[in-house]
Amino acid sequence: MQLSLYFGVLICIIAFCALYANNVWQGQNFPWLSQKLFEENGTQYTQLAILDENFRLDRQ
Repeated sequence: MQLSLYFGVLICIIAFCALYANNVWQGQNFPWLSQKLFEENGTQYTQLAILDENFRLDRQ
């Protein structure tokens, strides 16, 4: 029972490392453990772009 758990974890580790190395989900564009928001291309998201002059949500 425990060996099958170890085997499954090993398969997942290898699979996720391969996915990251091949940049399947563009994960290499983003830093690890960051609390910032990012665009799809990896640049930092400008949060003020969605706010009006009173710092409220601009629905347009």
